[in-house]
Amino acid sequence: MVLFDTLIKRIEELFSTYKVTSLIGGGINHDEDSLVFACDAAYELGSYPYFGIGFTLYTTTPLNLESDILIGDDLKDIKSNRDYARITLIQIKEDFARNKEDIYKHLRAIEYAKYHVNIPGFMLRISSFDKRECVRLSKSAIRAGISFNSVATEFVQQHKRNRDVIDVKNIFITNQAFQFGELDCINKEALDITQALDHLKEKINMDCASCNLKVVCDEVEKITNKEFR
Repeated sequence: MVLFDTLIKRIEELFSTYKVTSLIGGGINHDEDSLVFACDAAYELGSYPYFGIGFTLYTTTPLNLESDILIGDDLKDIKSNRDYARITLIQIKEDFARNKEDIYKHLRAIEYAKYHVNIPGFMLRISSFDKRECVRLSKSAIRAGISFNSVATEFVQQHKRNRDVIDVKNIFITNQAFQFGELDCINKEALDITQALDHLKEKINMDCASCNLKVVCDEVEKITNKEFR
């Protein structure tokens, strides 16, 4: 599946100009809860008025990244609220869907894994309405030395529970000089592709001439017809 490949390439080009830290993974104690009350928070990433986003892109092509990466400061080095982004790149099996109508359902099932991420002191807050993602960090988690190493590991483990997932790589961004606006544009394009896939699934009878997704839907249908002919 190549629907998101162009967007993945743009992501790779975008972070190639910044200093990148490879994440090596780490363990998590799941005996504790991820719930963090405001009075217990050290800071928040991506909360208003700061930029906060998290999204997933899919491909059947092997990923170029050799590890999860961080662009910016790690959690223990952050002292106050700031902009934040998470991009998850997922390589899926060639035969992950039986037909083009099944693509949307399978991609949504893979993405849903993010709601199972449970990291003590790291409260993920996701708004599908606002297309935002932010994180509240507890003071105790910071004192215990929480890092993006363990956060990345949890995301990978949750996604790999799906049998269609081959590889997962996460990109976390806390560098305040990053081009977050470009990430927002890429996310919107990814959402348009996903919505077009939903139209295919439902076989919706729409007035395509008046729909702002017509160009995207036509391209998505052309690609999926080629892949599932």
